[in-house]
Amino acid sequence: LEDLFFGEEPSMATRLWTSGWDFFAPTKVLGYHLWTRKHRPVFREHASDEQRQRETRSQQQVRELLGEIETKAHGGLELGCKRSLAEYESFSGVSFSQHTLS
Repeated sequence: LEDLFFGEEPSMATRLWTSGWDFFAPTKVLGYHLWTRKHRPVFREHASDEQRQRETRSQQQVRELLGEIETKAHGGLELGCKRSLAEYESFSGVSFSQHTLS
């Protein structure tokens, strides 16, 4: 998934969970992510047309994999075989095809 930024987390979470990995949420903060980028530019601000095209293709693959777009090919990406996408959606409260959270 070249140059994928937004979409990486749901793609990995879904593939890992359907492969049998369990998720746990700690009760205490173990670390944090500095989201603001005011102190430095990010790679996306300097993206070329080719980079944007690669990102768009990667985002398309994730949408196909997660059932947002009907297709039989996911660009080489596959879900695991231990649990289904429907089971992940029930577990997580996310409906990728309906774009809803419960």
